[in-house]
Amino acid sequence: MNFERLKSYWAAQHYLGKRPPVGMHSEESVKAFVKNVEGAIGYINVKNLDNDIKVLYRWSE
Repeated sequence: MNFERLKSYWAAQHYLGKRPPVGMHSEESVKAFVKNVEGAIGYINVKNLDNDIKVLYRWSE
């Protein structure tokens, strides 16, 4: 899904009372969030993985 379609999707979901996922500015902030917030999930590039992060799924294009 491209960025414009994603924005449109979440705009529609907003009016149905659903909230979009939290956006982060960097993969380092995603890693910190996932490590410190119980139940949190996120996605990062595989080259930025470390041993403190549990991988749930990997995909390739």
